[in-house]
Amino acid sequence: MNEKDGREELEHKDSSLESRGEAVEIEEAASPAAPDRSFIVSFVSGLWSRVYDLPYWARELVRKGLHIGVVVLALPLRWFGWWYGIAFAAIAFIWNAVGMPRFFRFTFREEEKRTGYSRGMLSYPVTVLLLMLFFPLPIAVSQWATLSFGDGFATLIGKFFGKNPLQWNRNKTYEGMGAFLVMGTFGSLFFFMFTLGNAEASSFLWQGTGVLDHIRTLSFSMIAFICFASTMVAAIFESLPFDFVDDNILAPLAGALAKLGLCFLF
Repeated sequence: MNEKDGREELEHKDSSLESRGEAVEIEEAASPAAPDRSFIVSFVSGLWSRVYDLPYWARELVRKGLHIGVVVLALPLRWFGWWYGIAFAAIAFIWNAVGMPRFFRFTFREEEKRTGYSRGMLSYPVTVLLLMLFFPLPIAVSQWATLSFGDGFATLIGKFFGKNPLQWNRNKTYEGMGAFLVMGTFGSLFFFMFTLGNAEASSFLWQGTGVLDHIRTLSFSMIAFICFASTMVAAIFESLPFDFVDDNILAPLAGALAKLGLCFLF
């Protein structure tokens, strides 16, 4: 290769490097700047810290919204077995014991902030576990729904709109009890019908007893009456001024026993 050809090759390489450099500069100029992660984390953290400044009604609304909304996790029981409810109860208990005090402490009431835990939040998954273990699947899930819908709406309506205290418990109102009965019956009936076809996936305690076959023969009108009557029982127990056991346990179990007994009557 002669000197002329060498100079031409070097010039060609230099021009190629220059064009590549210009392309890189153009690409860097065209691409948007990467977001500052520290700013995003700081912004989200600052925004989340503002929830502690929410007024009481807003914190209570969030608390009961979680209480009611978590029942959507019962929907897979249309296809899954009772073991799903046991797994949910175990995970929910750990979350309510560890996660809620850390991330949702703003929903805690004053006495719960002092103790560091919420008895009501811990009793919720315990109730689900007892229901799934000791009752046929449609009854267990429908009482889970009664706990979520009935108790949740009873608190919201009673606290914000209740004006007529119960004669046997001045801390609760007729308005709240009525909300428990209406919304608890609705939730109970929906989830009973929704999981009725999966009754054979009930706890091992009910396998081969014939009870599951009997429950599947009940008509819609019978089930509607059973759900209404058992919710009434649960509403009465929920209204009682007992402190030795949380109403998140007492009311659903009383309703479940009533529902089971009524299923046998029909």
